[in-house]
Amino acid sequence: MTPKEKAFELVAKHSRILPMNQTTLLDHKNCSLIAVDEIIDILEDEGITFAEYHDKTTIEYWLEVKQEIEAL
Repeated sequence: MTPKEKAFELVAKHSRILPMNQTTLLDHKNCSLIAVDEIIDILEDEGITFAEYHDKTTIEYWLEVKQEIEAL
């Protein structure tokens, strides 16, 4: 899954969970950004660097997801 697809998926999941009449797209994006920041923090705590892996578990992938969420 591309970072753009993952970003859209995360925001869409939050929009299904949070009541639409009480929230906005910005709320859904902010919830998704919190989740991505937590993933990045865990990866950094584990000492995973950009060069170590080239799959969905890298910090680089999640930073790209974060950028895509912000661009929505």
